[in-house]
Amino acid sequence: MDDNEKYPPGPQQPQCGQGCVAQPQPETNPPESDGENPEILRLVELAQQIINETPNARAEKVAALKEAIEGGDYQVDSRKLANIILAKILTGME
Repeated sequence: MDDNEKYPPGPQQPQCGQGCVAQPQPETNPPESDGENPEILRLVELAQQIINETPNARAEKVAALKEAIEGGDYQVDSRKLANIILAKILTGME
């Protein structure tokens, strides 16, 4: 008995013989998705401008934390850390 006889075709089990391989789906591109749409180009340029003008505060914060850790000056608030861990456990977050 082959798989098609054990599991009759249905919505969850399409009929498929030995060596069944999923057929690639044709690519569907939305209209004007080639980047030539003036509105898309304008939005991309605006996003790039915002990125370029945004200060990289995270890099500065990381550098300050790294310096404090290396210098032995970084202090962990154990009560705050415990509260965060408990809150994540109680809400099911990992």
